[in-house]
Amino acid sequence: MKNTMICQGCWEQMHVPIFIRGPLSLFYRPFGIKRSQIHPNLCTICESNFTKVKKQNRISITTTILFADLRGYTNLSQTIESEVMNLILHRFYDQCSEAIWESDGIVNKFIGDAVFAIFNFPLV
Repeated sequence: MKNTMICQGCWEQMHVPIFIRGPLSLFYRPFGIKRSQIHPNLCTICESNFTKVKKQNRISITTTILFADLRGYTNLSQTIESEVMNLILHRFYDQCSEAIWESDGIVNKFIGDAVFAIFNFPLV
């Protein structure tokens, strides 16, 4: 996955270069526009639009959903210290996020020991 200087969603959908990396991105920060947490090549504008579109029940789209969790999490969490378990969870989240973003997916949620992602979600 290539990290671009401008928001992929804003450029593809509105043909507007919203800078999310580099010195030009500092201009957008006072307006709350920065790199999204759901995908590193999207901005917070696209993230909020994603949330709005997702909440509308009348939209029918074809997407791919990924739900991944840690096998044996409950037993493991009862046998090791919470700090170590926290480190394991964060490493799992980081590795899953990278793999999802490489395939142009969107990390929708982290739920306990699970990751929920959406692929082929249109930004229009």
